[in-house]
Amino acid sequence: MNDLDIPTIPSALAHLMWELEQNTKPGEPDPRSALWDRLLLQEGYDVAAPLWSAACAYYDHDHTES
Repeated sequence: MNDLDIPTIPSALAHLMWELEQNTKPGEPDPRSALWDRLLLQEGYDVAAPLWSAACAYYDHDHTES
C-alpha cells in the first residue's frame, strides 16, 4: 500500500473519515465525498460499496454521541 491508497479495512477507513472531518474547517466541503471517489476508483463499486457501508457503521458506532 502506498500513501495514496485508501485503507480497505473498515475500521481503518472509518478512522480516516474521522481524521478528515476533524481537519476540516467550518464552511469547507466535506472531504469524505472525495474519499469515496478515491475508494471507488481504487477498488471498483462491487468492493467499495460494502466497504464504505461497513466503515460508516464503524464511524457511527465510534464517533457519534449516544
